[in-house]
Amino acid sequence: MLGHPHQALKVETIRTVWQKNLSSIETGKAMTIIMGATFLGGAAVAADSLRHNAINLQNAGYSDKTLTLNSRTVAAKAGYGPDADSIWRLLLETGLADVGPAEISNRLREIGADVYAQCLQRAEALGVQDPGIYLIVAGTELDGRPALYWLNFQLQDFGHCNEAGRVIAYASRAESNNNASRHAMQLVRNTQAGLTLQLDTWARNLVTDEHMYAPHAIGFPVNLRIAKPDGVIDLTLPNRGTANRIAEVSIG
Repeated sequence: MLGHPHQALKVETIRTVWQKNLSSIETGKAMTIIMGATFLGGAAVAADSLRHNAINLQNAGYSDKTLTLNSRTVAAKAGYGPDADSIWRLLLETGLADVGPAEISNRLREIGADVYAQCLQRAEALGVQDPGIYLIVAGTELDGRPALYWLNFQLQDFGHCNEAGRVIAYASRAESNNNASRHAMQLVRNTQAGLTLQLDTWARNLVTDEHMYAPHAIGFPVNLRIAKPDGVIDLTLPNRGTANRIAEVSIG
């Protein structure tokens, strides 16, 4: 959360999500990166697009790991790849036209529990380490507040926030979440209109940083979806590029 302009500027992570259990990092597991951020009136998600084989760590192509769920809600998924993509199909079948992020997250928690159990059973049968399922849901609540929900099925960690100027990231290492905050803080501008954050530059910089740690699991382009009160903006970001004014948001 950001302080007032006369205070030290600060973008906080919602929580250091990896502090509960570092075993996945200590054993060398590497996965994609997904991230989320809130701003006044809305929120955004982003993710790298590289997929890799969890057994041999080889490139398995590229795909968009983010999704627009309706005109006010976007989401991103990490962990199990195609085996867990049924989460989105099952969710969309429930009907999302007039639903906000809170209800969507409740439905995902129920649907995701069943999908995760199936994926875990398959992983154990194949002798593959459990990569978990991690979801970030972001957007504008029905009452207009920004919303960011996180669902970590591996650690049974579920929560949310409705304050602007919060960021979260799931990736391979404990530092990833703090890096999300650090990169955001470097980009906060104190303008006449208030505090702003350039979301596309933030996402690009964070993915560049995490790619250096896990190049086989994280790669460009980055998919960024920004949910604003008037709809969703969908951007594809190469590893180099200039900031897009449409991705500059107010956070305080």
